[in-house]
Amino acid sequence: MIYNKTMKKILVLFLLVLTGCSSTYAPYPEGTTIRMFITSDLHYLDQSLYGSKAFIEAQKKSDGKLSIYNNELLFELLEETKSAEPTFLIITGDLTYNGEKASHSSLADYLSKLRKKGIYPLVVPGNHDILNAMAIDYSKEELYYTPYITKDDFIEIYEEAGYKDALSIDPNSLSYLFKASEDLYFLMLDTNTYEKNNNFAPSSEGYLKEETLAWAKENLKDLKDKTILAFMHHPVLDLADMSDYVLKNSDEVLAFFEEYDITLSFSGHIHIQNYKSQGAHTNFGVSSLSVYDHHYLDVTYNTKEIDIKSVNLNMENFSDDPFFENFDENAYDYFKEYSTTRMISSCLENEADEDFAYYLKELRGVANCLEFAGYGNKIKELYENAEEYQRIKDSKNACAIALRQRADFFKSEARNLKLSVIK
Repeated sequence: MIYNKTMKKILVLFLLVLTGCSSTYAPYPEGTTIRMFITSDLHYLDQSLYGSKAFIEAQKKSDGKLSIYNNELLFELLEETKSAEPTFLIITGDLTYNGEKASHSSLADYLSKLRKKGIYPLVVPGNHDILNAMAIDYSKEELYYTPYITKDDFIEIYEEAGYKDALSIDPNSLSYLFKASEDLYFLMLDTNTYEKNNNFAPSSEGYLKEETLAWAKENLKDLKDKTILAFMHHPVLDLADMSDYVLKNSDEVLAFFEEYDITLSFSGHIHIQNYKSQGAHTNFGVSSLSVYDHHYLDVTYNTKEIDIKSVNLNMENFSDDPFFENFDENAYDYFKEYSTTRMISSCLENEADEDFAYYLKELRGVANCLEFAGYGNKIKELYENAEEYQRIKDSKNACAIALRQRADFFKSEARNLKLSVIK
């Protein structure tokens, strides 16, 4: 039997799994099928930092995140990842609730356990993760600030989640280039503007620095015959009819993607699962694990195509809690109710007809469940089959207008699709 380089790489990877050590990553041979689990916006909060009634009530006035069960959601994601043994688990930012150091540290510890199964975690930061003055301890009724982290802290904490084995790290951001296999590279981009954070909220604005673009071009100039997948927190295309959430220099970034044949990117931030194509590039928006319907992506790369499937978490392991006895239905009801709280308070407060206002609230809640879960194309059918369709169609109410806009915007289902990654 001839002992060649390919066999040597396979042996190294096998030994890594057996020993459970976090040694340097060895890229897979060319032509290897690479399987990735991809998720985003965990908004993970360490167990030591929550539990008060104040925290539970605050969630009901938030945006529908199931933060009161974020530990259970994370635990199940990790268990399903360990069981399936994909090559990578990739998280596109907003790893933590509000950048708490304790949350980052415990999450990194959880991710490190995947290395012992031969699964490599890769992360990029989101706008909530760094220099966030809203890092708060919610464990008591009286709230206190808790330490947050810096850019340097992020690299140190997540050393084993991409940075240690990066081919190159951008000196001007937390971007890095990772070699998955001889023919597949991951461009992990830091699109955050945490230097603009203030004492009231983290900056949600996304921008890819000129220096970072220059660094990326320099590192990719000899890789034009390879497949490059981009991962970042902010979308480069408008995936949800919310242009304020798109990269501010999206045109420049799209031109860069075109020049270097980067035909697919994955992003988070908006919590809504959808995809959009412009020219040769497709931007896939990854749903937040912390919002309905609590799924992750199972993505397979096989040289010419990438196959994307959505997989819902199986929460049956937590059936001792009544909420999990019928998790799908309870999670649906929770998100339908609390994802509309902030919006409804403003757009229905002047609605004279209380019955119509209630009907609109219910309908918009259902529409939210559809669009965040990746079934945005079904909103049109929902809207056109509504009992009061004509009244909604003619209404000047802000909620009715918003529902019509959603029905017109979402064209495709974003649950399962195949995309070409080679021009």
